[in-house]
Amino acid sequence: MDFRHLLYCLDENKILGFGEFGVVFKGCVKVANQEVAVKTIKPGAGKIYLKSLMLELKILMLVRDHENIISIVGAQTSMLNSGKIGFFYHFAAL
Repeated sequence: MDFRHLLYCLDENKILGFGEFGVVFKGCVKVANQEVAVKTIKPGAGKIYLKSLMLELKILMLVRDHENIISIVGAQTSMLNSGKIGFFYHFAAL
C-alpha cells in the first residue's frame, strides 16, 4: 500500500500486532511528530472490515478516557474509498 500521502507514517517492518482484518504498526503522526501505534486494514480486506473499523472508531470516540483502553490520538478516514484507513493510538511500550 502507498502510505506517502497520509497524515501518518509507519514502519511496515515493525508490526506490533494483527487481527482478522487489521494490522498494527509502529508509526508517527506527521504533523505532531508523535510516536503512535497505527492500526490499518489489511490489503484486500472487504468492505465489511472497513465498516467494522469505522464502528470501532465510533466506539473509541465515545469511550475516550478509560483506564483499561489505550487512548486514540486520531484517525484518517479521508481515503476510505480506496481502502486506506489509519487509527492512531498512544504508543505503549512493553
